[in-house]
Amino acid sequence: MRQAILSATMFAAALVAAPHVEAATQTVTGTIGSLFVQSTVTGAGRPAGTIVFQISTAPASTGCAAGSGFFEYSATSVTDAETRSNMTAALLSAKTNSLTVTIIYDDAGAYCDSQGYAVPIDVVLP
Repeated sequence: MRQAILSATMFAAALVAAPHVEAATQTVTGTIGSLFVQSTVTGAGRPAGTIVFQISTAPASTGCAAGSGFFEYSATSVTDAETRSNMTAALLSAKTNSLTVTIIYDDAGAYCDSQGYAVPIDVVLP
């Protein structure tokens, strides 16, 4: 219990001290609808390994050129391979288990992938 309180306190302190680079961080909660993993043979013009997904509750606005129907990330927008892998695992788990997820994103267009969809900042499972 004591360690949990200490961890929560340290997390809260880190949040207060962390600089905000997002123009307006928003959240949207729902279930994962469509989930696409792009292969190396794709006519969509996306890099191999690009993940595109849709959540049941569309965000009001993402500020990205392609609109707010989908989220997308690739090696271009999320450069750390382990982070991309962890995000993909969380999305697949949520999809196969019909879990509700919360996607944290920027609604002012600060984080858009090469195809114009918003890049998720965080994928939160219950």
